Amino acid sequence: MSSLKAKVIAITGAASGIGNATAKHIASLGARVSISDVNEELLSSVTTELTGLYGAENVFSKIVDVRDRKAVDAWIAETVEKLGPLDSAANVAGVLGRQAADNLPVVRLTRQS
Repeated sequence: MSSLKAKVIAITGAASGIGNATAKHIASLGARVSISDVNEELLSSVTTELTGLYGAENVFSKIVDVRDRKAVDAWIAETVEKLGPLDSAANVAGVLGRQAADNLPVVRLTRQS
């Protein structure tokens, strides 16, 4: 894949790790990226970096807890408003913590309010 020019792609977990690397790579291929994470400080840093490289018109970011369906819906609606219709998404947010998935209680997969 050599170009994603003008494609709109949403990326969760973009503040660090695999999500961060994914956001940077996708943006480098010409995509307009909407990035989210729960870590405000790190997401702000990534947003500054990407807007510096690719322009503010190609980057949108928002603090989003992907376990909160309403927050995700609002983020995607804002993404469409600011960048255009969504072409794809990379759901990379790590919400399980560091333990084997087969040992994870189902209740941990659902946001507790």
